[in-house]
Amino acid sequence: MDRIALRLALLFLFFRISFLHEFITYKIHVDLHMLMVLGGISCLTVFISGKWVNGFRDKNALLWYGYAICLCLATVFSTWRGGSLPFCLGYVRTVLPLLLLIPAVVGSRSDLMKVINTIGWAGVATVALGFTAKEFRDGRMTLVGAESIGDSNDYAAQLMYVMPVITYVLFAAKKSIFRKILGAIVLPAGVYQLLSTGSRGAMVSAVVTLMVILFIAKPSVKIGLILGLPTMAMLAIPFVPSHAMDRLTTLFKSKDAQTTEAAESAEARRRLFEQSITLTLKHPLLGVGPGQFMENEGNLASESGVKGMWHETHNTYTQVSSECGIPALICFVSALVMSLRRLWKARSCGDPLLASVAQVFFISTLSFAVCVFFLSHAYGFAFLISAGLGITIDRLAATRRQSTDADTADSPNPYPLLNATGLQRTPALPGR
Repeated sequence: MDRIALRLALLFLFFRISFLHEFITYKIHVDLHMLMVLGGISCLTVFISGKWVNGFRDKNALLWYGYAICLCLATVFSTWRGGSLPFCLGYVRTVLPLLLLIPAVVGSRSDLMKVINTIGWAGVATVALGFTAKEFRDGRMTLVGAESIGDSNDYAAQLMYVMPVITYVLFAAKKSIFRKILGAIVLPAGVYQLLSTGSRGAMVSAVVTLMVILFIAKPSVKIGLILGLPTMAMLAIPFVPSHAMDRLTTLFKSKDAQTTEAAESAEARRRLFEQSITLTLKHPLLGVGPGQFMENEGNLASESGVKGMWHETHNTYTQVSSECGIPALICFVSALVMSLRRLWKARSCGDPLLASVAQVFFISTLSFAVCVFFLSHAYGFAFLISAGLGITIDRLAATRRQSTDADTADSPNPYPLLNATGLQRTPALPGR
């Protein structure tokens, strides 16, 4: 049952991250509900095996479950329950199970590597999807068929999350030459797609990520990054649409020198941010309901005598507060910070494999956390995958420490006259 649960969870994870299920649905015009079926069966096998408690009693998991409860309550008291229900059901059916499944099905370092490889190959599939379903709108690359990441910015954020994992899976030590050749193709392709989206939020995230990597990585990784990144950029930039490059360069221009489009975009985001804060203060406990910011922003603007923008918040954190309430925001941010702290701490756990995986997902999670400051991803799955992996790595590291301590305690002392500090012990005299 454990093996069946692991295989089903890996399949569920692959489709969840790659978004291939949406592309398949688009192509055959029939929704097979692949995620619901795979997720439901996976959870059932985990419950039968009794391993579901592995990820249920953890403090980080409880915070994420608390956020899910806030989301459900916000749906019940939403300004439009019918419109909020799909967001709530989608989160509960296809996102929240990841937090239950990953700690439940991973019982060893070998199982952990199967999960990491699955995420890496799902990332490769996401990059491949960008070539099979791409479309350029106003000079920016978008996806056709994968609805959830069809927008340029959403696809860029997804790339920022999976690219570090792809690099680890294809280039880590002792990998086959085939993987390294594939990596030499996939990574420049990913950089090309990232630049072609023209996503300035992803560019900010990329700069932050590079700074973090240069600070924490090994010297060999730093050298590879310094040499490899300019090479990949030179291979990709000639093929990037000029409009996308012009949009990215506005980040480095003064406010007066920016294009009209860039200035209007910045002003729109500022107004949306202010409106999300206003709605948060008007509905502090449960928000306006999942997915209902757009309509309420339009109504709020009409009350003020201005035209509503009818857009999402373009900030995940204020999206949580305005749509689900301040308690939900507290749970969301606390859970995210705890996940990052746990992954950061696991970098020095003493196990090279666990430490390297923790470092990769710390980088991925931080990168995505910066990206979604400019996007609406309150009901996405990336943070829950990182949380589940953090719980798993922490448990495996604790098991390793206990095993090491047990081996040390059971081993005979070759120097019976030395105590634990290495000082000479005085043998007990007969009769004393």
